[in-house]
Amino acid sequence: MQLSGLASGMDTSSIVNVLVQTTFGTQKDAIYSKKQENNATISALGKLKSALETFKTAAETLADKDSLSPLKATSTAEDKIGVTAKSSAVYRGDISVEVVQKATASILQSPAIADKTENIGGGSFEIANAAGESFSIELSDEQSSIVDIAAAINAADDNIGVTATVVKISDDQYKLQVSANDMGAQNALSLRHLSNSSGESRLEIERSAGNLGGGLAVLDNATGTGFMMYTETAVLDRFVGTNRDAATNFIAVRQQDDGQWQYNNNTDWIDFEPQEGDHLIAELDYGANTTRIIEGPLSNIGGINAGSDDTDINVRSEYWNGSRNAGEFGISGSYFKYAMPNPEGLSGFMSGASFQEVQSGADAAIKINGANDLITRSSNEFDDLYQGINIDITNASVGDQSIIKVRNDSSDHTEAVKGLVDAYNSLNDTVKKLSAEDAALEGEALPRNLLSSIRSTFNGSNEHGFLYEFGVEFDRFGKAELDTATLESAIENGSAKLEGFFAGDNGIARSIMERVEAFTDSKSGMLKTREDVILGAQRRLDDDITRIDSRMSKYEARLQAQFSAMEQMISKFNSMGTFLAGLSTVSYTNN
Repeated sequence: MQLSGLASGMDTSSIVNVLVQTTFGTQKDAIYSKKQENNATISALGKLKSALETFKTAAETLADKDSLSPLKATSTAEDKIGVTAKSSAVYRGDISVEVVQKATASILQSPAIADKTENIGGGSFEIANAAGESFSIELSDEQSSIVDIAAAINAADDNIGVTATVVKISDDQYKLQVSANDMGAQNALSLRHLSNSSGESRLEIERSAGNLGGGLAVLDNATGTGFMMYTETAVLDRFVGTNRDAATNFIAVRQQDDGQWQYNNNTDWIDFEPQEGDHLIAELDYGANTTRIIEGPLSNIGGINAGSDDTDINVRSEYWNGSRNAGEFGISGSYFKYAMPNPEGLSGFMSGASFQEVQSGADAAIKINGANDLITRSSNEFDDLYQGINIDITNASVGDQSIIKVRNDSSDHTEAVKGLVDAYNSLNDTVKKLSAEDAALEGEALPRNLLSSIRSTFNGSNEHGFLYEFGVEFDRFGKAELDTATLESAIENGSAKLEGFFAGDNGIARSIMERVEAFTDSKSGMLKTREDVILGAQRRLDDDITRIDSRMSKYEARLQAQFSAMEQMISKFNSMGTFLAGLSTVSYTNN
């Protein structure tokens, strides 16, 4: 309601506002002032907590025994080949490191399948690693999709450290990926089907060796290793430039580091893509001219089936068409046999032949100090090569080199103690500033008790000595001072004493951390408790403001009604006065 004051001539709206503010304004001002004071206290508690956390972080550095190692280890290629030295390290000197191979985890991947929920067929299969560990999975016909297979692998009680994942290649292509959880050659994975719930799970296949011709024609200066591959499609029809006098169904091949397959036409190496029906029969060392027939169950090498269960084929190095010929390989024999999974059902899907090895399980390998000996580990960390020294090649690439320097160095000790002293002085200054006259925590006991508790813990002792023996003392104003000469002397006399004093089971640094935690714990710490009390008070003050606002609104409405009634009454009186004044001008005539 808007009051005009036209009848009375008074500014009635201003009068109502003054009356309302006079009655309630002082109360609200007092509440807002208290809320502002509480907010300042909460902010001060936050600053106090921050100073305590900084002090705790400095203590954590000294609580770590490795940070107090008398050694400092550095790497000239720190971003690639990392190194740390523990307090137990004894080696002093330089170590040259060359990365020969990174450790990798074995990853196998299935052929693509259009529907990840479609059942493949029941049966059983086995997953094994190179260390000889294995476990088997059995599936029903009704639960044999690749989603079911992955779930069964991951849930197996005797899982040997394998994780299965369904990978979406595209909207209608899914693959089952089986990965070793740990890196290293001993964790290289292999798959073997065991049975199908329906039908034959193995197919016995015999291949004729065909016309062996003069043998296997290979570039005379070829080096490295490769394979003798059988191809169902005649060599002359499939591979360009091959020797017409060579075997009709065998050819020399190799696989590059990037996975690309190449064949040799006696003149050059040429890229090719494997086809169904390709089969690796023998391993060849082109440089050393040695051979080995691949025996045993069917396996898969780079996407090509390999192995034979029975064969009369023989490969003779440096031989061609019945006589010695350097660089070539003579072949004799007529057949080879192998068993492959039935392409129908689970056995055809879950087999070593159907899965592709997208990443091999390999050990990390390095050379040190110029020696040719390979030092291998199953991970990219070499933490037992030198006692107490850990060399990490996780971020390195093959061929990266570094010089690791291990030296006596006490600078880290001095910096760590100095960091603790500086953090304590910062805490001391913060408490004094927040507790000063007219400051947010003036008169409160909490900051004074806090500082007293922290100081008594910091200025403590244990079986390894007293704080002043390491150069730290307090002046009459409570400020900590560090005598670096005393500290360095103590370190020279034995870093083990420094380690025990700060990082031992009863170490000062550990005691500081526990004491600070008693104040800063996010659930039960003293600062949290005090903050909760203030926040509770803030909520009650907010409730008080809400109640006062309600009373103000009602009081204002009542005043407005009263002044409105007054204005109406005055308006009536004014009208009556005007009427009476008009009567005096009327003439009366006697008849």
